This record gives sequence, C-alpha cells and structure tokens, in this order.
Amino acid sequence: MRERVPKTFRDYLPEAANWITLATGEYYPDILPDACDLYKPVLVMFGQYLRESESSPALFRRICELREVWMRIQLARVFRKYVCPPLSVEMLKKRPQLR
Repeated sequence: MRERVPKTFRDYLPEAANWITLATGEYYPDILPDACDLYKPVLVMFGQYLRESESSPALFRRICELREVWMRIQLARVFRKYVCPPLSVEMLKKRPQLR
C-alpha cells in the first residue's frame, strides 16, 4: 500500500474560494431554523440593504461602508453565498477602498 503524502496549503490554491477558515467568530448551524434565529439580525439587515440597492455592486458598496466589523463580515458572507459565489472569503475580511 502506498503511503499518502499530506497536502500542503499550496495544493488547495486552485480551489481556495471553496474553503472557509473558521478560526474565530460564530459558527453556522446545520439546522436552518437555528441558523435563522442566530443570524436573524444579519439576515434582516441584508434584506433591507437588498431592497434599497439598485444593483449588486451598490449592495456590496453599502455593505463595505459599515464600520462594525462583525456585521460587515457577516453581510459580506451572505453576499458571497447568494450574489457572488466566486468572491474569495479572504477578500471579504478587509474593508476595500471605495471610490
């Protein structure tokens, strides 16, 4: 039997956008009602921003303008999940400079 060589971080680079690092912060429950209860403030705010934005770039800019880091990251995660899946999770952690 052939010995398995452990993967390095570099091996995951081509599919990096598909992985989420849970080093800190809240967890995402597997049960939908629990997730909805835990993230209700995030989902309510995302819905409000969604209704008030004329386009997905406008929605993302609005999310990026938030000063509260935890809420901005949570909203950006929802944005990534439902609006722009190819967006890297790591890109969501920093607040971009907006023009």
